[in-house]
Amino acid sequence: MTYVSPPPSSLLDHPTAYRKLQLNYTRNKQQDHTGLLDEAARRFCYDDCKDEYWNPVEFSLLYGTPLWEQASASQRIQLNQLYWVAYYAQIVSAEIATIFFNQTSAAGLYALEDFRLVCDTLDLESAQERAHIHAFRTISHQVEMALFGRPIFTYAMRSPFTETMVYADTNALKLWWKKIQLHMFGLLSSDNAFLACQYFTVRGLRTLNGKLVQHKLSAYCQRHPDLDTAPIPARISYYHF
Repeated sequence: MTYVSPPPSSLLDHPTAYRKLQLNYTRNKQQDHTGLLDEAARRFCYDDCKDEYWNPVEFSLLYGTPLWEQASASQRIQLNQLYWVAYYAQIVSAEIATIFFNQTSAAGLYALEDFRLVCDTLDLESAQERAHIHAFRTISHQVEMALFGRPIFTYAMRSPFTETMVYADTNALKLWWKKIQLHMFGLLSSDNAFLACQYFTVRGLRTLNGKLVQHKLSAYCQRHPDLDTAPIPARISYYHF
C-alpha cells in the first residue's frame, strides 16, 4: 500500500481571510502616497515655509515650559518645526528596521502555499518606507543646516541593528547582545513562518502606538483650508499617516 501525503495547506483554503488580505492590499495600493511624498520632498524649500507652524502648537519643543512662555512668536514657530525634525528623525530608524524585517518575514512566508499576496503587500510597504525616509531626511537636513549649520537630531543612515534611542539605558555588552538577537531573529524568521508572524504582531502593536501621535500630526494638515498651500512638512505628515 502506497502512502500518499495530503496536499499542503494553502491560504486559498481560507477564502474569508484571503478576501480580507486582498482588500487590504487593494486599499494600500489605492492610498499609496509614494509619488506625492517624493514630489513634496523634491519641491521642499525651507525659506518657503519657515514662518509657518508645521504641527499643532502643542507639538512643539519645550511647549508649556517657562522657556516656551518667554519665547517670541518666531522662536515658537522654530520650536514647532524642530519637533517635526526630532520626531521624524526617530521614525527613520524604525522604518529602516521595518524594511529589513519585512523582507526576512516575506522569505519565511513565501515558503507557504499561495502567500504571494502577503509578500506583495510587504514589498509595497517597503517601497513606501523608503519614500518616507527620503522625505524626512531631505526636510530635516535643510532645516538643521539653516538653523544650526550642522545636524542636531538627524544622523547618517544606519543598519537596522544599530541602537537609535536617544535615552537608551545601555552599555557595550547590551548593544552587542541586542545586535546578536536581531541578527538571529532575521536569520530564523526567514525560514520560519511562525516567527515571521510574531514579528507582525509586535510591529502591529508598535504601529498602533505610533499612530496615536501621527494622527494628530496629520490632522493639522487636514484642517488647513487648502491642502495644496499647506506647508510641505505638514503635508508629508498627512501622506505618511
